[in-house]
Amino acid sequence: LNKMLDSSFEIEKKKNQLDKIYPRINDVEIPSQISNNVTLSTMHGCPPDEIEKIAQHLIEDWKFHTAVKLNPTILGKEKLREILNEKLNYNIVVPDEAFEHDLKFEDAVKLIERLTQKANENNVEFGLKMTNTLESLNSTDFLPTKENMVYMSGRALHPITVNAAALLQNQFNGELDISFSGGADAFNFADLVACNLTPVTVCSDLLKPGGYSRLPQYLENLLQIMDESNCNSIEDYITKKGDSNNVKDASLNNLNKYAGETIKTPRYKKSVLKNQTIKTKRELTPLDCIHSPCIEACAIDQAVPQYLYHASNGDFVKSYRSIINENPLPNMTGMVCDHLCQTKCTRMNIDDSLLIREIKRFVSAKESDLFYRKSNQIRNKKVAVIGAGPSGLSAAYFLALEGIDVDVYESRSFGGGMASATIPKFRIDEDALNKDIENIKSLGVNIHYNTRIDQTKFDEINNNSDYVYLAIGAQKGKPLRIEGEDNEKVIDQITFLEKVKNNQNISIGKTVAVIGGGNSAMDAARTAKRLVSQINGEVTVIYRRTKNEMPADKEEIKELLEEGIILLELTAPVNIDKSETGLNLNCIKMRLGEPDDSGRRRPVEIPNSNFSLEFDTIITAIGQDIVLDFLPEQKLSVDSDGCLEGYENIYAGGDAVRGADSLINAIADGKNFADKILSQLNISESQNINDSAKIELKKYQQKLAKRIYSDGLKTMPLEKRDSFETVIPLLDDEAVIKEASRCLFCDEICNICVSVCPNLANYYYEIDPFSVNYPLIEISNGEYKVVGHQTFSVEQKYQILNLYDFCNECGNCDTFCPTAGAPYKVKPRFCISEVSFQNEDNVYMKNDNKLFYKNNGNLSTLLIKDDKIIFTSNYYEAIFDDQFHPIEITKKYNHDKDLDTKKIAEMYYYQTALGDFV
Repeated sequence: LNKMLDSSFEIEKKKNQLDKIYPRINDVEIPSQISNNVTLSTMHGCPPDEIEKIAQHLIEDWKFHTAVKLNPTILGKEKLREILNEKLNYNIVVPDEAFEHDLKFEDAVKLIERLTQKANENNVEFGLKMTNTLESLNSTDFLPTKENMVYMSGRALHPITVNAAALLQNQFNGELDISFSGGADAFNFADLVACNLTPVTVCSDLLKPGGYSRLPQYLENLLQIMDESNCNSIEDYITKKGDSNNVKDASLNNLNKYAGETIKTPRYKKSVLKNQTIKTKRELTPLDCIHSPCIEACAIDQAVPQYLYHASNGDFVKSYRSIINENPLPNMTGMVCDHLCQTKCTRMNIDDSLLIREIKRFVSAKESDLFYRKSNQIRNKKVAVIGAGPSGLSAAYFLALEGIDVDVYESRSFGGGMASATIPKFRIDEDALNKDIENIKSLGVNIHYNTRIDQTKFDEINNNSDYVYLAIGAQKGKPLRIEGEDNEKVIDQITFLEKVKNNQNISIGKTVAVIGGGNSAMDAARTAKRLVSQINGEVTVIYRRTKNEMPADKEEIKELLEEGIILLELTAPVNIDKSETGLNLNCIKMRLGEPDDSGRRRPVEIPNSNFSLEFDTIITAIGQDIVLDFLPEQKLSVDSDGCLEGYENIYAGGDAVRGADSLINAIADGKNFADKILSQLNISESQNINDSAKIELKKYQQKLAKRIYSDGLKTMPLEKRDSFETVIPLLDDEAVIKEASRCLFCDEICNICVSVCPNLANYYYEIDPFSVNYPLIEISNGEYKVVGHQTFSVEQKYQILNLYDFCNECGNCDTFCPTAGAPYKVKPRFCISEVSFQNEDNVYMKNDNKLFYKNNGNLSTLLIKDDKIIFTSNYYEAIFDDQFHPIEITKKYNHDKDLDTKKIAEMYYYQTALGDFV
C-alpha cells in the first residue's frame, strides 16, 4: 500500500532500464502515486465483520476511496435459484452453505450504512462492486473431483448480478455508487452504462476468442446507441433512457427495467446445443494444426468453409458444386441432417454458430437443377445395392462417379429411405428430396423400385454382382415389450408416420401419448398434434429421463414444446390395459442414477410411485429394429471393414449395422463402402480442390474480434401450425450471403490460442512452405551409414509457438482449442531467459545464431554456419551440408542411443523459420 501511494523508487529503476533502448523515457511524466482507490475482494465465506474491519482500515488509516466487492448470494437462496435454475435453465447447484457463510442482505445493508458514514467522516468515497463469482458444486467432469466447489462467472452470472445490484440500489433509493463485474460484454455494456453501474470490469469476455481485441466493440455499440438517441453525453443518455431529468432517478429506472429484461433474454439462458464445447477428438500437433472443427465433426468431411465462402460471394453455383463433391444428398441433408457441424462451429464461442444447414438447404434447392457431375469412365464391374435409403444412394453415387455399374433394389415405390417415408412434410420438401435421387440416377444408377428381397432374389443378385452393399436400414418399430401393447390402438412411430405421409385414413382420437425421446418421437408427437388440433386434442410425450438427456435434436424439442405438446419427464410405462373409453397407460416415476455407457444418467424406478394416464392412442417411439429375413442366418455380423462375415464381396452399412442412427452417418457409411471398393479396384477418386484463398490475416483478426449474431431462422407462426406446411421457410439470397459472410474460414487461419491467452504467451508466426529430405542413419563400430531418407515438411502458412516465460499454464487455450489437445503443452515452448530454460524440460531457446533444445536431460544445439548444419548433443556431434547430406558424424562416447535426424530436421526448421522472432 505504501508503494501504491509512492512508487517513485520503482519508477526510476524502470526508467533506468529503459533508458538504453528508449532515451526519451526520461521525458515522460509518470505520477508517483499509482492510485488512491482500492476495491476489496475477499474470499467466499469471509466473515462480515472482517470485511467491514478491513474496509474501515482502508478508509480511516489510509484515506483510500474504497469499494467492497459483494457476492451474488446477497440475492438470497430463493431468488437466486429462481433466476439461475428456473428462468435461465441451468442445472448448476448452489448449496445452502454458500448462502450461510456469505454476507446476507440484511447484514450488508447495515455494513453499507456504517462504511458510508466512515467514508463521509474521512472525506473519501465508499462504493460497492458487484459481484464476485458464484460458488457452486463441482458436478461435472471438467475439474478434478477433489475440488468440491467451482466458481461461476460469465453470461449466466449477468442476470444474477444485475438483479443483486437492483435489490441494493432500491434499498438505498439509487444513492449507491456501484461498479459492475459479472458477464459484461459488448452487447450489454450500453445497458450497464444506462444503469450507471460503472466502471465496468471485463474479464470472462476477454478470455474468449478475439481476446483483448473485443474491447473496441463495447465503445462502438455504446456510441451507436447514443447517436441513435441523439445523446451528447453519458448523463444525457442515462436521463433520456430513464425518462427522468435526474440522473439518479433515471439510473434506477433503467436498472429496474434491465433487471427484468436480463431474466428473459435468450442469450443468457442455457444453450440448446448438444455439445457446448468446441473440442474435437482430433490430435493437436506441434506444427500444421489448422483444420476446421465443423469439417472434423462431419462424418462425410463436408468442406463447409469452402461452400460458405462461395455462398458469401453470391456464387451459389460454385457453392453447390463444392457441396456435392462430398455430399450426394444435399437437399436431404439441408433439411434434416443433425448438423453436428453447427455444434462445432468456431463462432459458437464468439456469438452463435452459423446456420450451416440452412445455407446448404438454400444453395441445394436453388442449384440442384444444374447438377453437372458425370463419369466418363466405363468399368467392367457391377455393384448391387440393396436399399435406396441415404446409405445405399450414397454408395451408388460415389461408385457411379467412377464408372462402376450400379443397380439399387428398393422395396418401396420411392427412394430416400426413412427420410422419405416417415419424416413429416412440415420438416422435409419431397420435391427437393426427389431432385437428389434424380441427380443420382442421372449418373447411370439403375433403381429397381417395388422389389422385395427374399433369399432367392438375394442369391440371384449376389451371383450377378461383383460386390453387394446391404443398406436396408432399420425399418421396423421397436416394441416396448410390456403387457397390453398388442392393442390395435397402440401403434409404432414408423407405421404411424408412414400412414400419415401416404395420406391414409388414421383415427387417433383426441388424446395421444408418444413414448420416447428421439427425433422420431418428436416427429410422431408433432404430427399427432396437427391431427388432433382441429378437435382441441392433446398430445403428451412420455420420457423416462429428463429433457436434458433426450437424444432428439434440441431444436426439435424446442419446436415440440412451443407447439403446446406436453412433456412428461422421468416417467416409464409399465403396462397398458383397456379403459371404458380408451387405454390406460400405467406408469412409474423415475429418478436419475449413475451415468450409463452413453454418458447419460441411468433412469431408476422410484418404488411405490405408480400412476395411470388415459389416452385414446399410444404411439411407441423407442427405437427401430432391422429385418433380415433374406439372409440365411437372419442376422448381420460384419468385420471392421463392414464386410459380412462369411462373405468376401458383401458389405453392409448405415442403420442396418448401426441401428437407428443419424442421416449423415448412413451417408458416410455408403461413401466409405464406395471408397473400399474403388481402392480394391485401384481406382483413384476425383479430389476436391480448395480453389481459392478465402481470407487474409488482417480480415480474419477483425472478424474474430467482432461479434455479429445470426439473424436466426424465421418460422411459421404457432397459430398456423395445424397444417403440414413447412415450418421453416427457405432463406433468401440476401440472408444467405449475410449469414455465410459470418464464416471465419478457419480452415485457413486459426490462431484461437493466440487470441484467448491473457498473458500473450501463444504467438503465431508466418512461414513459407518448408520441406527437407533428411537421412536415416545407422552407426556401427564408429562408422555411419545412410539407410534411407524421409521428408520433414511444414505446409501451413500460420504456425504457433508458446513463450514459456509468459505462460502460467492457466489452460484457457486448452478450453478453446478445436482439438483434443492443449496448445501450451503441445506447441513448441520457447524460453526467453536462461533461467527459465535451465529450470524447465522439453523447451527451446534461441541465443544469437544458435538454437538450443533440452529434453530429458539431453541438451541439443543447432548452428547454421557457412552453409553447414552443425548439431551437437550429449551423445553426438554431426555436420550436414545445406541439402542435409551428412559430412561428419561422431559419437561422443560409447552408448546405444540413435541419432534422431528427424529432430535435427525439426530444429533446422525452427532455426530457419523463426529468424530473430524469439
